[in-house]
Amino acid sequence: MPDKTNQNDPARSLPENPSYEELVQALEASVVRLEAGELSLEEAVVEYEFGMKVIEQCNAMLDRAELRITDLAEKASATQSDAE
Repeated sequence: MPDKTNQNDPARSLPENPSYEELVQALEASVVRLEAGELSLEEAVVEYEFGMKVIEQCNAMLDRAELRITDLAEKASATQSDAE
């Protein structure tokens, strides 16, 4: 039986510095493979682990974006206060 979670599978490959959108696309493809029900137990566990790593990367990106937005909002607020 071929390994359906092969790292050489283009659907599983991620660019070196993937964008958030690329990560979400990879996660969606992983969910499709899991929901298809054609993976062995071991393949499904590997696929699940891959998905969890992608989720961690997504969460880290969202955290960084939130910090940037918070910083910008604080700077804008400080600028408004100084103008008054």
